[in-house]
Amino acid sequence: AEKIKDFYPDCLVILGGPHVPDKVGDFFKKYHFIDILVHGEGEVTFYKILEKKANLSSKSQLKNVKGASFKNNDCGYIVRERMDDINKIPSPYLEGVFDDLLKLDVDWQPVWETNRGCPYQCVYCDWGSNYVRKIKLFDESRLQKEINWFGKNKIGFVYGGDANFGILKRDLDIAKMLIRENKKTGFPAKYRVSYAKNSTDRVTEIAELLHSRSMDKGVTLSVQTMNDDCLKAIKRKNLNMDSLSNFVRHYQEKSIATYTELILALPGETYESFIDGIDQLLSAGIHNSLAIYNCTILPNAPMNEDTYKKEWEIETVRSPIFLNHSSPSQESITEYEEVVVGNKLLSREDWVNEVLISWVIQAFHALNLTQVIAISINRLYEIKYSEFYKELLIYFTCNQDSIIGHELMITRSKVKSTLSGGDWDTFMDEFGPINWSIEESSYLRLLSQLNEFYVEIKRFLIDYSLIRNLNLDLDLLDNLIEYQHAIVVKYETPRYIGAMIADKTIKIDSIRILINR
Repeated sequence: AEKIKDFYPDCLVILGGPHVPDKVGDFFKKYHFIDILVHGEGEVTFYKILEKKANLSSKSQLKNVKGASFKNNDCGYIVRERMDDINKIPSPYLEGVFDDLLKLDVDWQPVWETNRGCPYQCVYCDWGSNYVRKIKLFDESRLQKEINWFGKNKIGFVYGGDANFGILKRDLDIAKMLIRENKKTGFPAKYRVSYAKNSTDRVTEIAELLHSRSMDKGVTLSVQTMNDDCLKAIKRKNLNMDSLSNFVRHYQEKSIATYTELILALPGETYESFIDGIDQLLSAGIHNSLAIYNCTILPNAPMNEDTYKKEWEIETVRSPIFLNHSSPSQESITEYEEVVVGNKLLSREDWVNEVLISWVIQAFHALNLTQVIAISINRLYEIKYSEFYKELLIYFTCNQDSIIGHELMITRSKVKSTLSGGDWDTFMDEFGPINWSIEESSYLRLLSQLNEFYVEIKRFLIDYSLIRNLNLDLDLLDNLIEYQHAIVVKYETPRYIGAMIADKTIKIDSIRILINR
């Protein structure tokens, strides 16, 4: 926008979207090349700006459009109410907007709304504000035509733009509409959605239907935190643990992938309550897909309100945004985000410890370097997962000359650099120009030294068992390590390793019985 304004000073630059701040402040002074900000739902406001511009003389000044702020007007803006009927918005798919683009030989990923709005009030989310509380629906007849358009144009991947797919009874019918088109044309091949925050039987039925055609991308069982005080502070409710465990078991039986998310440094969360939440989730059987994210401050989220930040003494660091699996070019413009690194219940040192325990849980447990071993230790000796992994961190902090100790040093250095505004990016030439998360990069590096890795893990387990008086069976330990080594997914070998371990003299049956839920 700044470059365009330099070349064409009379060009009208209009900015919209969720990062347009409702509290304009000194925005126009800071970004002098922006002329107009569009707030909230933007379709009608943008249309009115264009309409008014078309009817003005060249010397007339644009002003007084509801839902918009203007550079030369310091009086704020008049809020535009949301549309009563969002079906007045023309469909870009059905109107032919993309017809010329479809001639290009590339794979397309459209974002598709079936409704708009979110009834929840999560304070960290832009949709937590009152503005979008009511859900508005697109007509099913329109949605059916758009689904037919996806099939006709061989659209492989459709990204659902709904906040809570499965929250409405009709969402099941929409899933069936997609499946009918897939059976007829083979497209769309995948439909990825953000499921309703609290999983229900309807969500389960939808997930099973999509899975039956291999159209699903798994089910997210969002929790963000397991602490009641934190849930109250962020205005969120979770499923109870029994229900969560039942859903996990059901999806496992159906071979449907699940993903569970936690957020670091939320208000009301302490370091102790955070790791207790990890224990609860792992004990519920969520082993393969625990994702832990930084808490970031969005401009119009309730968490960004001054009173809220003051109440919770929220500390942030402005750092380059982490775009996992991206391939930035030399011409990329760096984007930034405000990462929460502390609050009145969480010091910066505790935040670093939270990130490190999250790293080891995701790299070692969720990515399956030590998952079977940790589950077995938990079952045999009733040792909490968090205690096991905290001891592993302590052990290799004291053994920095080991490959695991070296990996821990790399990770700790990266985490601490972010406190000074450093980035989270990790690139490894041997895996191409791709940005990896800290847990994924550790996993990939350790794969190249897997034999040495398990020698070090065995030494840790023997020393750990002596300290804790576990009386660990060394034959069982050898079997566990050999089994764990065999089932790790390696980039240079087939994923399905049944044939690889069939002739090994491992007590596979006894291990399977031990870890069987």
